Amino acid sequence: AENLNELAITNSDQMAVIFNYGVYGSDKSTMDIFGRIGTANLSTVGLLDIGDSYVRETVDYAMGPLFGAGIKGSHAMTPDMAISWNAQFNYWTSDLEEIKIQDQTPATIQNADKANVAEFQAAVLFNLIHKIESKQSIKIIPYAGPSFNWKNIQRGRVSYETTDFLVTNEHTGARGPEDYLGLVVGVDVIGFTDSLRVSLEGRFIAERAFSISVNYTF
Repeated sequence: AENLNELAITNSDQMAVIFNYGVYGSDKSTMDIFGRIGTANLSTVGLLDIGDSYVRETVDYAMGPLFGAGIKGSHAMTPDMAISWNAQFNYWTSDLEEIKIQDQTPATIQNADKANVAEFQAAVLFNLIHKIESKQSIKIIPYAGPSFNWKNIQRGRVSYETTDFLVTNEHTGARGPEDYLGLVVGVDVIGFTDSLRVSLEGRFIAERAFSISVNYTF
């Protein structure tokens, strides 16, 4: 088999530390630029042409170093509600971890080098602000909104053999998700200081991606 339909990116998980720098701030509006340092992985799926039919193939990549940068802003509509937006570009490299073809896993993979992944994301989010008054004020901010997602993965070619299949010189580059428009759902938790927050986020429809990050604002 030599021809592979384009692999689609199906899943990505990220963990990162985010450093924000405030470039504008008022009573109701803010704008920050930020940098991200962390780790990310990737999964892809596609149909492999074996001559007289197609078989399902999945490719999983391990966690690798991630770097990113972006810009974001917010505007408070009421004390308990805000609208925010963000745009970011991320880049990471990952080692090929596992290939499965029709649930068969090859014992050895030749020419399996690193994957280079580029990602652009943009979103508009609606935020609800819930304050918990205690000795230390805590804010819990759930948010959701539409997003635009683009990913691209570039690698070389790979060869492997299983019980029923021999794959030679397969191209493992992949396009982004079939749907570029998706949904973001997440929550921010702010405690101790407004400069530090923990974020949990999921992205759906366009992709299935989950991330956890620690944000610090200067």
